[in-house]
Amino acid sequence: MNLNIPFSSVTSRCPVLSIQGKLEFSLRVPLEEVERPDDILYVTRPKDRLTLLADRYYGDVRLWWVIYDNNASQLTEHPLDIPFGITLRIPSPQAVELELLNGAAI
Repeated sequence: MNLNIPFSSVTSRCPVLSIQGKLEFSLRVPLEEVERPDDILYVTRPKDRLTLLADRYYGDVRLWWVIYDNNASQLTEHPLDIPFGITLRIPSPQAVELELLNGAAI
């Protein structure tokens, strides 16, 4: 699936990783973890990465931060490296597309 989200809608809210591996956010405040009835529950496997999951579910690696924000309490290490065997809540592609295009919080 490839969401039809303009580049500017993603880059204006996407966090940036610094060279030192510290998470720095661009023009946004990290979002709160909110459960939704249409969330996808995914149990992580070895070698999973948020960028790969964003590509699988949203068709866009730049949306890794959506998954991170919705699971930040479980992802205590580097945000692109995720532990094996945890259950992640992944917002539905439809919710992400609607909320990014409308400028609302996901």
